[in-house]
Amino acid sequence: MKSTASQIDEYENYFRSHLENVARIPEDKFPRHYRKILFVSALDAMAKAVFPRSTNRARVVGVLQRFSGWTDGSRVSLPHLAALLAIVPDPRYEELRLHASSMLASWQRGHQIRLSQDPELSEIEHMWPREKDARAPIAGIDLEALQHWSLFYSYRNALVHEFQAPSIQMETPLDKTPSYIHFTPDPPSTLMATHWHLSYPEAHFKSVAEATLDAITVYLRKNNVDPVQFYVSGIYVLGELNVAHFA
Repeated sequence: MKSTASQIDEYENYFRSHLENVARIPEDKFPRHYRKILFVSALDAMAKAVFPRSTNRARVVGVLQRFSGWTDGSRVSLPHLAALLAIVPDPRYEELRLHASSMLASWQRGHQIRLSQDPELSEIEHMWPREKDARAPIAGIDLEALQHWSLFYSYRNALVHEFQAPSIQMETPLDKTPSYIHFTPDPPSTLMATHWHLSYPEAHFKSVAEATLDAITVYLRKNNVDPVQFYVSGIYVLGELNVAHFA
């Protein structure tokens, strides 16, 4: 029987090699979102070692929060917040709506805005209405849904389930970190309004996946956890049958 240490080495080497292979896929042959899909697929698979029984959303968001080292992931996307409150006329959000609009108006058009200029969760949380029915002004969209960890998961879902990015692509190979850029349609269009476009560039997908693998591996070694036990394989497609027959 293999030792836990060797199982952790196997886990690390397996995912390390896959991340390196994804990064080597040539830019000139495949669209950028192909590599993004592979990076988030690897991220999801790696997360199973520490969140084996969580839902898919809880697993991906949880691993981003705990292991990715993405400090700006906790921030609330200001353009998304302002867009939400613009279609929610409830007076209980008035203070927050005015605050978000004022902050957004201070952003300089023509400049790339980093996520560090987004508000922290605590800044928005204390203005968010306390009533239970105000938790999610639109079904499925609460304050946590506007944090970048959750937005990244929504972006991941569009890539994996729809085979496309959830919004227009406005990134170059030189972009390394997430940012906003002001977008004005040309010619002006009623279908696509002027807005701040959020970009999660491919380099961010790569760095998040690599940092997460590093942190999970350290965690597994520190806690002496065998990750391979959570990846069941055997002669049956249904994993539960393999567990039952080979336990």
